[in-house]
Amino acid sequence: MSSRVSNRQTRCAALVVIAAVVCAAPACGVTSVTIRGSSMSPAFKDGETAIGVRNVDPIVRGDVIGFRYPRDETKSFIQRVIGLPGEDIEITNGRVAINGRPIEEPYVLPENNVPFSLSRRRIADGEYFVMGDNRGNSSDSRSWGTVKRPAIWLKVATK
Repeated sequence: MSSRVSNRQTRCAALVVIAAVVCAAPACGVTSVTIRGSSMSPAFKDGETAIGVRNVDPIVRGDVIGFRYPRDETKSFIQRVIGLPGEDIEITNGRVAINGRPIEEPYVLPENNVPFSLSRRRIADGEYFVMGDNRGNSSDSRSWGTVKRPAIWLKVATK
């Protein structure tokens, strides 16, 4: 018996591994979503498929999350986490500050920002302030408020 593994055995083993990953993915909470709209452009484009995991903890600033829309929980949105529970958020002329310090937002293109302002406010415990990357074309926490933790069901993998 040869100590070398044949190409056929290698291919068979690779197929078993791939099948195991594909079969285990749903059990591990891996899922795909289809993006509708342009609020997360350029990170995600309309019609594109994104992959995410249902195990969302911990949630950190910059994460892209899927959540049930607070005004109609039959709909889901994806947005980027900007403010965390217990933080103070303020927006001046499109520039976001957390606890009085401006944050860097490399995912927002200059042409996608808008001169929006929001007076300083505290984000409640268990809630998150979310915004789309395409600030001029996004329905987000600026207009309908924060997202409560139980409504968050997905963490989207970013490119």
